[in-house]
Amino acid sequence: MKKYRKEVVWSIVLFVVMTSVGLLYQNYMQKQQIAIFEEQTLKDNVSLLHTVINGLNRQSDTIFSIKINQAQVLRVMSEADAVKNRDALRKQLYDLLQPTYELLKDAGIRQLHFHLPGNISFLRFHKPKKYGDSLKGVRYSIDLVNKTKKVVRGFEEGRIFNGFRNVYPLFYAEKFVGTVEISFSIRAIAQILSREENSFHGLLIEKRLVNTKVWSENHKYYLPSALSAKYLWDKKALDTLYKTDEDAQKAKLRSVEKILSKKTVKMFSSEEDFLLPFAYENKNYIAIFHVLRNVAHEKVGYIVSFKESRFFKQLHRHREINLALMLGLNFFWALLLFLFLKKEHDIKEMLQTKSNYDPLTNLLNRRGFEIAYKALSQTHERGQRPFSLLFVDIDLFKKINDTYGHDVGDLVLKHLAELLRSALRSSDIVARWGGEEFVILLNDADVVKAKDVAEKLRLMIEENRHEELPHFTISVGVAQAQDNVAFEGVLKHADEALYRAKESGRNRVVVY
Repeated sequence: MKKYRKEVVWSIVLFVVMTSVGLLYQNYMQKQQIAIFEEQTLKDNVSLLHTVINGLNRQSDTIFSIKINQAQVLRVMSEADAVKNRDALRKQLYDLLQPTYELLKDAGIRQLHFHLPGNISFLRFHKPKKYGDSLKGVRYSIDLVNKTKKVVRGFEEGRIFNGFRNVYPLFYAEKFVGTVEISFSIRAIAQILSREENSFHGLLIEKRLVNTKVWSENHKYYLPSALSAKYLWDKKALDTLYKTDEDAQKAKLRSVEKILSKKTVKMFSSEEDFLLPFAYENKNYIAIFHVLRNVAHEKVGYIVSFKESRFFKQLHRHREINLALMLGLNFFWALLLFLFLKKEHDIKEMLQTKSNYDPLTNLLNRRGFEIAYKALSQTHERGQRPFSLLFVDIDLFKKINDTYGHDVGDLVLKHLAELLRSALRSSDIVARWGGEEFVILLNDADVVKAKDVAEKLRLMIEENRHEELPHFTISVGVAQAQDNVAFEGVLKHADEALYRAKESGRNRVVVY
């Protein structure tokens, strides 16, 4: 054995090194899997919530068009705005729409509320004896509709209930005569989601908001949360949880809150969605906390989902199995090291590729575009062929974000990216430069041809109408690449042309 001492030592060293590397790799891969799982789960949860909310919003639009935006209703609102004694008109409106409201409640609609100009409550179908109070400064959504005369949607706390609100302006004979709100509660969302999956969905609302806005007699609709003293549960949403024994279900909820409370205290200070795994009664679950923002884009609470998930249990079991295999089959570690290095190379290559693309539009990003530009410029130098650069900017994009929200702004960016891709040749290169700015590299195109292409793109965008997105236009700066001008110089020329296009009125093409 002495003659094999060196081999034995190297074998022991190799075993220790391979085991250490294997453990490091397991930890790394586990973190990657958890990150991917959490990211995808949060993304799917947001998509599902938006789908349900958008469906309820469309339902609200249909109700408004068919039942409310009618001459009889609008005439009552017009007359109510002009007289002081409104009781008879209030009764007339109540009798007219009460059957409809009863049907709406079955469909998940929580409130049907009419307001006179100036944000004065005229008729609450959920509390018909409560009227005449001013909601100015209390209900931002109605203030906004009074100001803009446009539909406003979003979550908002009220004096009686919170809700996902659709507030519509009312016009009679082209005169603004007030507003009407059709809103649904988190319970409506929870009931829809609970039909699709075995899960619980609730609403945590900030306690300070309830204390500030809700009438004291309506605080009974909220339940303190053990997750944080700063939040309250919406009791109506919890009704979806109480399918059998209410006391037993409350006890289960309290047990789950106790398990999660140590983790949520820190997470609640974040402005981002988050996910927490937990075990309860020998089952594995995940708790998803989706940040809830109101009409004014302020964080006011969370939409909470508890779902059964075996991911973390399976992940732990896989780790134990892998560790046993690693220790028992150490003579295969040389091969496993090779596979590990190959896997690392594939992962790095994948990450490198992803780093060149913008995740929102799937276009090249700034880094990817610079690489493509340098490669194309070398090709054109050899062939002495011209190429040009277009610098594209969405006009008044900040106004779109401020008016419709950043989610709509992101959809506008994706829509523009699709339009540009569909209108350009496969040999042309389009990238998102940053924010609302895009750059386009036109292959085999001098400045004259580039201007024509830019003008066609500008006109296409101007004439484009999307039924779910606000209309927008673009401004374009054009510059031709020159042999003695580096990439930064060509980009600067296009940027200067774009600046002149903006300064001269937007929605136009300017050549450097």
